[in-house]
Amino acid sequence: MKLTRRQLAQWGLVGLAGMSPFMVFGNQNTLGGPGLKILILGGTGFLGPHIVSNAVARGHTVTLFNRGKSDPHLFPDLEKIKGQRSGNLAALEGRKWDVVIDTSSFMPNEVQKSCALLKPNTGHYIYMSSTAVYKDWTKPDMTEDAPIYSMRDPESAEYGPFQKYGAAKGGSESQVRRIFKGQSTIIRSDPIVGPGDGHHRYTYWTRKAAEGGEILGPGKGSSYVQYIDARDLAQWIIHCAEKAHDGTFNASSSSGAYTIEELITDCQTVSEQPSSVVWVESDFLVAQGVQDIPFWTRDPEVMLGVGQLNVTKAAQHGLKQRPKIETAKDVYEWYQSFSEEEKQLGVGLSQARQAELIAAWKSRAPSS
Repeated sequence: MKLTRRQLAQWGLVGLAGMSPFMVFGNQNTLGGPGLKILILGGTGFLGPHIVSNAVARGHTVTLFNRGKSDPHLFPDLEKIKGQRSGNLAALEGRKWDVVIDTSSFMPNEVQKSCALLKPNTGHYIYMSSTAVYKDWTKPDMTEDAPIYSMRDPESAEYGPFQKYGAAKGGSESQVRRIFKGQSTIIRSDPIVGPGDGHHRYTYWTRKAAEGGEILGPGKGSSYVQYIDARDLAQWIIHCAEKAHDGTFNASSSSGAYTIEELITDCQTVSEQPSSVVWVESDFLVAQGVQDIPFWTRDPEVMLGVGQLNVTKAAQHGLKQRPKIETAKDVYEWYQSFSEEEKQLGVGLSQARQAELIAAWKSRAPSS
């Protein structure tokens, strides 16, 4: 299987073109014997390829079940079963796997359906959830026991899109725990970043640093940020599969240890372009109609827990993470492979809007 330079850049593997893509992630000591039989529901999106590569590098046998629409050319040597979560799962019936890794659904009815069908012949179920399940972000140091949206919540008229998503994920978690009682790993992780992230949350700051000049810093530079590199998360997912860790885990970087100012500084460092940050108060940005800037907390009092989620449990169960400057470097190299049109990203502030806001802020801010 040969990957293009663009694909290598997407997965943070530039410079490794001569190596097998199945031998570039994680621990290179494969398990004795045939390893585990793993079914991955999904597997070809952003996180999926990292999970697959880690699993194969560790000596496991992997089967992919998905629609075959996202990068169907990936992993031609693996067994692939084409199907939809919301449709007929008959192709999976009667098959035996040691572990199922579910990365592709947030609808409780779909998760219930797959769990019920696979339970008789599966030893462990790993479900990728989200920190969006948490109801109350006013407190720092939230553990996995904090209140979450319940299974019946997705249809609540009072919820917006984010709350509905959190409720759907919470309901899906309930189905996994109910059917795979004592045999499941629930991983709450958000945001996931790194080369290949189509949401471009981290990439946005890479772009700003690469453009140089004045960068608009939203709110306070001391606001805490948490994220996890997809490659580190994938490695830990396979570790959880091997150890059959049962329980629910917050998977992110250390709580209260990294700020948005440090994130921007890392991006500036790897870009090597002259730039400076102009910090603009959140109230001003809201008054100017700014809706979203990646890693910006619009209302820090209501969202005090953002960037301070307790991740002790995952760390105690083997989650390890690379230096943050390494993520910055790899995302920057991936970004450099973009066309000029792709470099616009479509998230956050355009260069023109950023300049407009900085000028407006300077004209209103009191003199020092």
